[in-house]
Amino acid sequence: TVMAVTGNQATAGSTVVIRVALRDTSGGSAFSATDSRGNTYTVDVAANNGTLTRVAIISSSITTGLGSGDWIQVIHPANQGSAVRADVYSGIAATGRVVTTGTGAGFSAGASVAVNTTVEDTVVVGVVGTRNNSSITQPAPWIGLESGSVSCASNMGRAAAWRAVHTASAVTYNPSFAVTERWSAAVVVYRTISS
Repeated sequence: TVMAVTGNQATAGSTVVIRVALRDTSGGSAFSATDSRGNTYTVDVAANNGTLTRVAIISSSITTGLGSGDWIQVIHPANQGSAVRADVYSGIAATGRVVTTGTGAGFSAGASVAVNTTVEDTVVVGVVGTRNNSSITQPAPWIGLESGSVSCASNMGRAAAWRAVHTASAVTYNPSFAVTERWSAAVVVYRTISS
């Protein structure tokens, strides 16, 4: 999946965080990402519900800025439907940025992934994918990044959110669904430059 970069927001020193959601995957579990400026990307976490759904969070501390006309390419397992989104964050540490991760999968009316931030002043990012179209509600105080359905040979739902956590504490990403769904979800805790 190739995404076109819009604007000049991915400046050197910022962090690009990519969320991927797939439905009915096959062909292994490998993810990777590249961009037109040669920045290095790391798969921070991946989760799956067998071959039914799969999600991943990938990030890069940008050394060469990205602007209009540039692109980010995400390589992922074969699937019947996919959704990929990238956002730019400032203030995330350039090295040692991943503090901890969490994953989950199930068949229920909501997802639940718990992590402990373990340090102060972190940014926590979560992603969830469902096997069918679903209205996904983000829990407070999470800030929704996206939510919607993909219809491409088959249907899937996906959503992502983030929140800032200022004290070392347990955090749960638990979006709810309109109906019972097969789902997979993942969370990454990122260290900030002040933590």
